[in-house]
Amino acid sequence: PDFGDPDPVAAGADFTFEFTVGAKPEVELDSYDAVEIELPMKEATEAEVADQIESLTRHFETYENAPADVALSADNYADVEMKATKAEDGSEVSSLTTESRFFVPAGGLFSAAFDEQLMGMKKGERKSFELDIPEDESSVLLSDLAGQKVAFDVTVAVVKTKETPELTDELVKEKLGYDSVADLRKEVSD
Repeated sequence: PDFGDPDPVAAGADFTFEFTVGAKPEVELDSYDAVEIELPMKEATEAEVADQIESLTRHFETYENAPADVALSADNYADVEMKATKAEDGSEVSSLTTESRFFVPAGGLFSAAFDEQLMGMKKGERKSFELDIPEDESSVLLSDLAGQKVAFDVTVAVVKTKETPELTDELVKEKLGYDSVADLRKEVSD
């Protein structure tokens, strides 16, 4: 209810007020047929179609071993062996210590400071370093160690590059069930 602006209450005096409530309107329907609304069809842009197709092809990406002279950069990945210990007492951090971890630069699992230490490393290279994990650490694997110093010993087993397959009639027929790239583009556009 809407009480408006009632007068103040006075001790020992009668108090009256008014309020308004909404009432349901009475409606008579002309028919019970479904309402039909015709909306103008919006055509998909070439950019929207390209984005959707790129998203589909990402499902078929593979990670291939790069030549030994390829250094780890923001554009590639690595398989690393890692040992992590707390600097204060040398105890192992079991959640980080592993013989094989797929490492994605700027992937959110580690901090930017950790990523920076690994950039430029090549297959077979080993590096030891310590990081002071900030109190406000938000990376997935380091947040539990906030406020601590951690020593890392990392060996790059292999640098990997992401290979996106070429979009061909054969690929869309084999992997997506369309006869051709043109058929796929039309379906995505529709």
